[in-house]
Order: sequence, then C-alpha cells, then structure tokens
Amino acid sequence: MLLLMAFWACSKDAPLSEPLPTLPPSVPANQYLQLSPGNAWVYQSRNINLQTGDTLSLSKLDSIRVASDTFIDRALYHVQKGTRLGAAFESVLRVSGPEAVDTSGQLYFSTQINKSNFSVPHSLLPENAQSATGSIDEGPVLTTAYGTYATRAYSMEVALYTPDGDNPEIRYDTLFFAQDVGLLRYVQHHPSHDLRVEMDLLRAYLR
Repeated sequence: MLLLMAFWACSKDAPLSEPLPTLPPSVPANQYLQLSPGNAWVYQSRNINLQTGDTLSLSKLDSIRVASDTFIDRALYHVQKGTRLGAAFESVLRVSGPEAVDTSGQLYFSTQINKSNFSVPHSLLPENAQSATGSIDEGPVLTTAYGTYATRAYSMEVALYTPDGDNPEIRYDTLFFAQDVGLLRYVQHHPSHDLRVEMDLLRAYLR
C-alpha cells in the first residue's frame, strides 16, 4: 500500500509531456500548378545588370499552355508546352495529392513543408544543363503585373556545360508558384556575369 501511494504521489507531480506538433495539411499540388487543359499564361521578361542596376525589358513575350491530358500506364498526365525565356519548354506531369512528378517519377513540385537536395527532372533542366539539384520551400510575397501573391519557391542549382568542357558554370534558377494562379515568376541568376533574368506573369487564362 505504501509503495502504491508513493507511486501515485510521484505520478501526480510529474509534468505532462507536450504533445508532438502536427504539420498543417498539405495543399493539393494542382492548386499551384493549375493543370487543366486550356489554361494558359503569358509572361514578360527583363534583364537586370547587377552591377549597375540597369533593367532592359525584352520585347518578345513567352507563353505556356496546358495543351492536353494523356494516359500513360493508366495514369493521367498533363502536357504543358510553350516557351520560357525564349527556349522551348515541355513537361508531362502526373499530380498525386501534394506532389507532381514527371513520367520517370522524379519530383517536379510539392506543397509539403520542405523538400531539398533532390535531382531536378529532365523537363525542368534548361538548355545546355548537365544537371541540377532542387529544393522547395515557402517563398516570398511577390508582385507582378498580374497581381500580388504568396508563393512557393522551387530553387535550383544548375550545372551548365562550358565551351572548353572544364568545370561547369553554376547558375541559380528559381520558379515561384502562386496558389490558384500557377507559375508567377521565373528567375535566372548568373553570378559569373552579374546578370539576373526575370520572367513575370503578365496575363493568365484559367478555367
């Protein structure tokens, strides 16, 4: 009896353990990607000289559209086509909950808290890129001609082929996605050239 009373007294005085924090539910990836056939986006680009601060708006606009849906091994994929900073762009994506993957199963986008140090899928690699590693996290609030939105940032460290074939040139690319909008801004940062290129959303046609 004395042992039981001592145990009860100790238990009564012991602090209760804090419950483990729970992560907020992830938003479906398609709320950021907007991959409904017929959706389209138009972008205006500019070059920024990081030494002088001078900005040069580029006259040619870029556009991306969701061209179609297709089935691969009975799974639904969404096909995007267009141009990005003047280069041809195409992606074929399958969305599953908070993630979107390409046809090889590589991660393309996620709304989960943080994803880091993963291989960037081929469809996202820019022209003349050897490889890239990516991370996805909360981004800043950004303003473009289309409006002001909170974003998720997909950051990439890109290794580019060089003419001499020696050490690759490193470039930093970031894609900013906004909920219910899609890709809001695409940025290329060229440290070796003191150059930053930005592609901002100008118009969107969403169903």
